[in-house]
Amino acid sequence: MKAFISYSMADRTWAAETKKALDRLGIDSFMAHEDLVISEEWKQRILEELKLSELFVCLLSKNFKASDWCPQELGFVVGRPKIVIIPLSLDRTVPFGFIGHLQGQVVKDTWEIEDRTVNALLRKKLKTGVAISIRRMLKVKDYRVAEDITRRQIPFFPKFTTEQANEFAEAAIKNTIVWDAGECATKILPKFLEICGDKLTERNAKALRFQITERTRYNL
Repeated sequence: MKAFISYSMADRTWAAETKKALDRLGIDSFMAHEDLVISEEWKQRILEELKLSELFVCLLSKNFKASDWCPQELGFVVGRPKIVIIPLSLDRTVPFGFIGHLQGQVVKDTWEIEDRTVNALLRKKLKTGVAISIRRMLKVKDYRVAEDITRRQIPFFPKFTTEQANEFAEAAIKNTIVWDAGECATKILPKFLEICGDKLTERNAKALRFQITERTRYNL
């Protein structure tokens, strides 16, 4: 997936953090002031990137609204109905103009940038959102974050394919932080088994049930 980060130069630090957050999610992102070379025809390059991107992350702020270019970038992408637009507010500036109908999300740190991005993808591009969420499950090292990552996927459990259900189960089984987290073990993973249990391989179903019930690793 390719993303375009739209931001005011005054918010460049936030843009750099957004790029790092997207990198961690495995999303290739374009940040104009960093990715353009001096000799490049920058206007044309920006247009090309806007045409190619599947994800448009706009960092809303008073600076964004006052920019000559940001509202134009916004106007360009709304003509592409398949692109996913994610309005992130840095100072409680709300979506305006062509995206006034969208719900903006205030962000305070890079974790929230990741979280809001994945939530949008789960709603708009389920396959990509689930794949990214499962990768995060394999890497997470914090119980609260593990609960957040898995909880966000609950509404989409009924839509999981057999492959997605087994990948989700395997990620939960492999990472102790996931299957041992309180809410995961008592609410989220039992709910997953209730909805997707018939899609799981016998071993995945048995291992996951054992680990959240006995709260120890399944090694049989």
